[in-house]
Amino acid sequence: MAKDNSAQDWDKLWTEYNRSLKTWLQAFESLQKASSQVQAKYKEVMAKALSGSNQNTLSEFTDKWQKAISEAGLNAFKQWGENWQTMI
Repeated sequence: MAKDNSAQDWDKLWTEYNRSLKTWLQAFESLQKASSQVQAKYKEVMAKALSGSNQNTLSEFTDKWQKAISEAGLNAFKQWGENWQTMI
């Protein structure tokens, strides 16, 4: 009987793990898609900036871009990665 309970506990735990893993995979795929969209838009913006801007405008754009990326949550993503490694 103890073996039956142990097996059921294991099955339940494994099912929960797989559910969590699928949720993580969906989030990861969403992040990849968003990253691709950001890179494509950045390429578009940079092409336009390079075609009609002077050096001061490009420097200002670069500064603003770096600030926006930082504010957009890269620090939060870095923290998530550190937490993930700590957990493992």
